[in-house]
Amino acid sequence: LIRSFASDSGKLDGLNPHAAIFDEMHEFGDFKLVNIVKRKLLKRRQALVFYLTTAGYVNEGPLDRYYQLFSDALVEGKLEADVADRLFSLIFELDDGDRVDDESNWIKANPSMGVLIDPREMHNTWLTARNVPQERADFICKNLHDLFFLLGCNRINLFDVLIGKILHGLFGSLLLVLCHLTLLLHILALIVCISADISNS
Repeated sequence: LIRSFASDSGKLDGLNPHAAIFDEMHEFGDFKLVNIVKRKLLKRRQALVFYLTTAGYVNEGPLDRYYQLFSDALVEGKLEADVADRLFSLIFELDDGDRVDDESNWIKANPSMGVLIDPREMHNTWLTARNVPQERADFICKNLHDLFFLLGCNRINLFDVLIGKILHGLFGSLLLVLCHLTLLLHILALIVCISADISNS
């Protein structure tokens, strides 16, 4: 059973999930909702937590903290091995020093460019947005700068390798497919766990 909830943390006291998906983490101003849901997951043997988001404008919120945590997990020795082994991340963003107006860099933050995203449409949007400061800032934030997708696997030792920044082109698209397949495998494993719990009860 998959259920969606609004961000009203006061109505989640009876929650008993096997997995949690936090969408658009950039909108979260604090950890109240995250903490309530994650406390409920402690009852599960292989609970999963997923964080999906683009960049945003809330500073010092959960997104900033998780971005740092998952980035540290990509650097050997930055976190304890037991912690790093339980985290998996895919981060899509421009490299330091990349010019935002160099369209050849855009695929780094948009690995589905040419598949889900029309390069011509993005180009035309940029031509207008770059001349309006507010639109320019939003275009960079949502499409180029720190645009990333975080997937957090909590309390599961399935991954020994963490995949970090994606360069571009076909390699990036293949990793995006890998990410979706990984998510599908986790959902299937979750269904098996739920079925086993039901049969044992």
